[in-house]
Amino acid sequence: MPCERASALAGSWLAGALSTDERRLLVAHLAACSDCDADLRARLAARAGLASSEPSTGARARGPFATGVRGFGRFRGALLLACVGAVLLASFDQSRRASRLQSTTGAVHCEGRQIAAGDELSEGAIVGVPREARATFARGALRFEVEGPARVRAARRGFDLLSGTARVVGEGTIGTSRGALTCDEAVVDLVESAAGFELRCAEGVARLAAHETHQLVPGAHLRFVRASAVPLR
Repeated sequence: MPCERASALAGSWLAGALSTDERRLLVAHLAACSDCDADLRARLAARAGLASSEPSTGARARGPFATGVRGFGRFRGALLLACVGAVLLASFDQSRRASRLQSTTGAVHCEGRQIAAGDELSEGAIVGVPREARATFARGALRFEVEGPARVRAARRGFDLLSGTARVVGEGTIGTSRGALTCDEAVVDLVESAAGFELRCAEGVARLAAHETHQLVPGAHLRFVRASAVPLR
């Protein structure tokens, strides 16, 4: 989405005239564009700012009692505006912290229904990405793309990669059944079956925090058989 379109949608959000689909598009854009994110926060803060309490010349002429009443009215209005701004900021932050499907190529399903870009994912929801499809997931600063076939679960504080190939944008941590996997511009391939757990690193650097920390560089292959980990040559 162009930043100009995002700015227009932000204005509609402030006016309370944004549809659900437009809100999803805006939140997805803000998650990827720090400039628009900062602009919207500045506009929300400006809207929530307190108005000046300096009485006007007419109010001074009507005496201290009238000035006090008008001053209280202005304060009450400013306080209400500040509360509205705080609610908008809280709603915006909560939207950014939510786990969501940011973009998709091909049909992606969650719990038997097809989902679309911008959809929020509840904790525990498992998303299936079929072969030849791609999906990008986002939560806060974490963004990663998976190639199908793959399965991803929305966790309490992020995502768990259950199987498939994932490309992490920048540095981020995703969960696995064997521990937290921290990636730095990494591409990893995870296969888990009744036979065990296999993790390969194709690009970048990845660190798996299991019973001990395992660092994987391009070409490294880690296999868990029962409770042991065996690096493969």
